[in-house]
Amino acid sequence: MGLTLPQPPCATTPALTQRLRRPLAALLLAAFYGLPWLLIQGQPAILLDLAQRRALLLGWQLDTAALPVLLALGACALSLLYLLTHLGGRLWCGLACPQSILGRVHQHLMRAGKPLGNLLWVLLAIWTGISFIGYFTPIRSLLPPAGDGWNAWTVFWAAFYALATWANIHFLRSRLCTELCPFARLQPFIGDAHTPHVRYQLRRGEPRGPRAAGLPGIQARGRALLNRTTAQDYVLRAANPAIAGSWPRFAPDRLGDCLDCGACQQQCPLRLDVRNGFDASCLDCGRCITACDDALARHGLPGGLILHQSQAAADGLPVRYWRRRTMLACVMLVASAVIALIVL
Repeated sequence: MGLTLPQPPCATTPALTQRLRRPLAALLLAAFYGLPWLLIQGQPAILLDLAQRRALLLGWQLDTAALPVLLALGACALSLLYLLTHLGGRLWCGLACPQSILGRVHQHLMRAGKPLGNLLWVLLAIWTGISFIGYFTPIRSLLPPAGDGWNAWTVFWAAFYALATWANIHFLRSRLCTELCPFARLQPFIGDAHTPHVRYQLRRGEPRGPRAAGLPGIQARGRALLNRTTAQDYVLRAANPAIAGSWPRFAPDRLGDCLDCGACQQQCPLRLDVRNGFDASCLDCGRCITACDDALARHGLPGGLILHQSQAAADGLPVRYWRRRTMLACVMLVASAVIALIVL
């Protein structure tokens, strides 16, 4: 038996993640590009000096004797990531993963126009490569007036990381998230029916279709939610036109709130259609939520057609926040913290 708590209103969860996304991305970008420049007592705040087998970490100097402590702290971080993912879904992938953050930066840069956007992206990729090297070589030695920190290895790794940053968004984005990232492969073992994911409210949205401006939503029209079987049938027919045949035409008063504009799929970095149901490849980045809410707002319809919601909540069941895997994650977190304190 688990501890059963009331499910919060569905609209609050995506609103919270949407509010956190930009400030958190700005904070993480500032940390990545700024920490190599930060000095503490004349030394870099963070420096991994592989040649001398030492690390500078916020004023502490660590050598190979501190390796057990670092491993224990790494285990703490992994346990915490497991716990947050288990309870909140793919928060790392959607909010904090460098892949997702740089993808959104690229999207914003391209709004300046393709030529200028591509130029800015190349410059950012080069600076990203230099910043990456700045964690292994004092970054001030890489730039004028010093410039004496360059050697064959620093040139290679700076160029490699810059090229990887530039090419990743253009060529590898979907494959990296779905095929190469080990964390994505672990998602089925971390989540369960009470873990929230981006989810389409099919009972409200179906049957989908374009409509004339000014048509109110189903709530204003007094149309009840469809039963789940009928709504799923509409979803399957729309997702498999080759099998189901052409999509029927519906009278305006029978339409659901989905405009069938395709904005959700166009904004998805993996080009997934959230309306087709849960997909393990989904990053829970929330771009489809923003795109859908914007499209609905332009038609005067209420948002919330796509939400962060667990399967249990979608089925009308109470959400349990304390489960067996939750207990396992807490035990792992406490154990790794205790080990870190012992070896410290």
